[in-house]
Amino acid sequence: VVCFDSTANPELVGEGCGAIVRSGDWEAMLHQVRSILQNGKESYTRQCRASALERFNKANAAKNYEACFERLQARGKKIVQINATCGNGSTGKIALFIGQLLDRKGIENYILYSSGHSDYKNGIRYTSKYSVKVHALISRVLGNYGFENKCATRKLVAHLKSIKPDIIHIHNVHSHDCDLKMLFDYIRRKKIKVYWTFHDCWAFTGYCPHFDAIGCEQWKTQCQKCPLAHKYSWFFDCSKTNFNKKKALFRDVDLTIITPSRWLAAQVQQSFLKGTPTHIINNGIDLSVFQPRESDFRQKYNCEDKFILLGVAFGWSDKKGLDVF
Repeated sequence: VVCFDSTANPELVGEGCGAIVRSGDWEAMLHQVRSILQNGKESYTRQCRASALERFNKANAAKNYEACFERLQARGKKIVQINATCGNGSTGKIALFIGQLLDRKGIENYILYSSGHSDYKNGIRYTSKYSVKVHALISRVLGNYGFENKCATRKLVAHLKSIKPDIIHIHNVHSHDCDLKMLFDYIRRKKIKVYWTFHDCWAFTGYCPHFDAIGCEQWKTQCQKCPLAHKYSWFFDCSKTNFNKKKALFRDVDLTIITPSRWLAAQVQQSFLKGTPTHIINNGIDLSVFQPRESDFRQKYNCEDKFILLGVAFGWSDKKGLDVF
């Protein structure tokens, strides 16, 4: 692996697994790629595999989630996960993975989701594609990102009232499918324990899931006059209002945060959520699938003497590196 020294990227590169270069330094990136070509990737394979087995093994992720729930004596309790999807996309697959883990432990659990289709027996879709699209438009007009879809949240809360969960595990609730204030007002009234896996930084900013690309640090004190406001509203910059709403919402809630990286955990401790209990659980990889193996790929596609550059991202955009790929 060769990566820039930004966000959680350096955590992917253990000793002997590749190189880290200064963000944006493409000459250094090219130099390191050439070095790997000259040395041969085989010199890195064994150490990369060992690092993956130790830090990114799906089985280890399962054990860490089990430990979280065991601390709460979850057996005999009901757990509800809330996410945009169930079994689809990165966060949807993680939610499903946790749901199936709880199934094996005999723990009653449900996944409430807003988009797509799922065959998971405990998956419950609580709103429609139409509602999400309409409120995405409303958010683009009013700038109240994350606080706009009261209709969907009433249905979400109705399901919570019916299930009566002891623990709520939140994932992604910023897909125009939730009014954060309505949800947390209900959680606070019912005194429900909350785990929230932060898959990005949205929970502690006025707007941004990701701020590193523009080097903004307003979120550490007070979001306002957001340099990316135009991406979230055509007319109004509500970053200050949204930031202050979030800051007030999480008070007096029994909240534990889970992050997939040390970097994100460090960002949390620099935000208004400083001091909130935070656990790091790396996203797990199925290493029975992703492993070195013999292949005739190069011979089959006539590229034995060619250098292959592979780009992988869920949704191509500039923030995923499309502009420089």
